[in-house]
Amino acid sequence: MEGFSESLRLEMLPYGVHVVLIEPGSYKTDIWSKGLGAVTIHPNSPYVKEMKAILKYVNRIADAAPTPDEVIRQIVQVAKSPSPKLRYPVGKGVKLGIILKNILPWKWWERIVTKRLWKG
Repeated sequence: MEGFSESLRLEMLPYGVHVVLIEPGSYKTDIWSKGLGAVTIHPNSPYVKEMKAILKYVNRIADAAPTPDEVIRQIVQVAKSPSPKLRYPVGKGVKLGIILKNILPWKWWERIVTKRLWKG
């Protein structure tokens, strides 16, 4: 989505259309109940342990997530801007995550993410 949005922005700028990426962190929305409600872990799956760890991690994030008011305010502000930027990171840790992903070697980023995910 990111690459497509970057390309589309370049294509549309001559026509005065500003494609924008609102990059939100985790917020309390229906995506948690809809997405998590559809997850079924088959007891014979070779990924049972991993899926349980992922669900535990995701549930912890969902429980702590704030309401999306900050994202809504950002969207309104961007919509009113005559010349918006391409990217708007919104939420706890999002900006730092984007920076780290861009400056660290990919192997380091993978290690950080998987270590955090699998710790518990």
